[in-house]
Amino acid sequence: MLVILFLLNISFANAVSSTPVESVVIPTSIISELKFDNKLPSILKAKLFLPEDSSPKHSVVIILSASGGIKKHREIYYANELIKNGIAALVVDSEASRNLSSVPSNQFQVTTSDYELDAFVANKFLSKDKRFDSNKIGVMGVSKGGAATHFLAMNIRRKWRRSQDYKFAAYASLSPSCFQFHRNSSTDGKPMLFMLAELDDASSPKDCLELIKNIKAAGNLNIKSKIYIGAHHAWESIGKVHYHKTSMMFGRCLYTFADDGMIFPYATGIGMSEEEWKRWALKNCIYRGGVDGGGTLELKRKATDDLMAFFIGAGFGGITKVNKTQLQPQTCDPSRSTVDEKSLNQCKLK
Repeated sequence: MLVILFLLNISFANAVSSTPVESVVIPTSIISELKFDNKLPSILKAKLFLPEDSSPKHSVVIILSASGGIKKHREIYYANELIKNGIAALVVDSEASRNLSSVPSNQFQVTTSDYELDAFVANKFLSKDKRFDSNKIGVMGVSKGGAATHFLAMNIRRKWRRSQDYKFAAYASLSPSCFQFHRNSSTDGKPMLFMLAELDDASSPKDCLELIKNIKAAGNLNIKSKIYIGAHHAWESIGKVHYHKTSMMFGRCLYTFADDGMIFPYATGIGMSEEEWKRWALKNCIYRGGVDGGGTLELKRKATDDLMAFFIGAGFGGITKVNKTQLQPQTCDPSRSTVDEKSLNQCKLK
């Protein structure tokens, strides 16, 4: 398969990096052996950030974007932080690959399952590139990208996709959507990190904690979580909190995937196909309008250090520029918590 690489020194999705990056165009046909119903674009567009070290084989993290697309202050920011720590980063542009710029007002244009398949394309590409250690390919994502990240760890989804041979070494989900559960919550057992926002109205931390509980109960104890007090969805945006009146919100649409892929909404308990669920959800649980941003430099730095510490602790990177003892319990103010009392260890790692 032909994979086209060329150096890019121009702006990328409203972002300019001080580090030269490679623009990557990957034919999606490289995952033709997988089973899926989604219609893939013919190519997947991405940007590859390489660290400035002499490692013969780099560890690498695939970055899946939020549905708002690639942003300088978020996906590009995390890519640059990773290379500072000796970790390569491949920023996947799921929207541009489908000729879309931003999809918050119509999330069905690019689904979480689409992001999941894009990650398999990226994984296959990286595993064939001799510059990278195929045993050290991680994945992270924000919001919808965060949901796709923990989807990738699920054994039942691997069975559906026939993707058991695709290996990821670590998973980090940042303010992920947590309204989709799996009856079988067993994973591949690799390290997982959930970074949650206390005031996230796109996906309640309570739902994410329940999802984490299910994964642990299914056997993966190699999982860490942290709730950032006072943080909103997409805290990477510094300054004011922003209200988006047209954004599609799914926080009231909790459902469970059965082992055969059928969807059972909590509200009805009746099994539906994905297309049936979409029609039902538009009438019964999806609503419009959400907030994000409102981050501070202190919060962003702390969260970034926690993220880097997670990947370094999982054996990624050739340069250590963060304290490996990050991700320690922080002081919580229970009076400010939006999480039930039983979960007031929210600031602690589990």
